[in-house]
Amino acid sequence: RDAPEPSLADQLARLSPADLVLVEGFKQAAIPRIEVYRPALGKPPLHAEDGSFLAIVTDAPLDTALPCLPLNDPAHVADFLCGALGLG
Repeated sequence: RDAPEPSLADQLARLSPADLVLVEGFKQAAIPRIEVYRPALGKPPLHAEDGSFLAIVTDAPLDTALPCLPLNDPAHVADFLCGALGLG
């Protein structure tokens, strides 16, 4: 309990040989990202300030060049991620 939190690389090494790992947080890590964005919450989107996003998962139409995936369709999101990351 008193040890520092492991790095993302350390945690991923423990999960090896996984094909895909979804993580939350690690905003400074250089990894492909998706944003779950709900405009009704009134917070600014992260994707507007960061070019590392692959897509936005949302419950409302957005004015963006990024693919917008339906929030309530996890199978669609999974298919997009597998295709975008070359996982078949």
